[in-house]
Amino acid sequence: MPYEIKKLPSFNRSAFEADARLYALSPPAADRYFDDYNKKIDNIKRNPDMYQVFEDDPYFRSAGLVYGYRLFYHISEQDKTVILHRVLHGAMDLIKYLEYENDKSSTQS
Repeated sequence: MPYEIKKLPSFNRSAFEADARLYALSPPAADRYFDDYNKKIDNIKRNPDMYQVFEDDPYFRSAGLVYGYRLFYHISEQDKTVILHRVLHGAMDLIKYLEYENDKSSTQS
């Protein structure tokens, strides 16, 4: 049974910003990012354990996206929900930008 996906506001914001940056450089690159982004979310929904635990902070898991971006999420086993936290570029100080937002104040998608 697929897990429910909840997107935090920081996730929506960071995913949009990554897409906008790529689109400014190359619209086809933004299309590839968007396709990969959707594929990874579908994979996470079906099998959230498929991607690695983020070694700098095991609260998060991380799925690699095209062009060096990474999708960070947390699995809530008790209610079979995956909380999507952020999309960040791997060259960033990831720990600085990862936040523990209130998982219950998320929006669904």
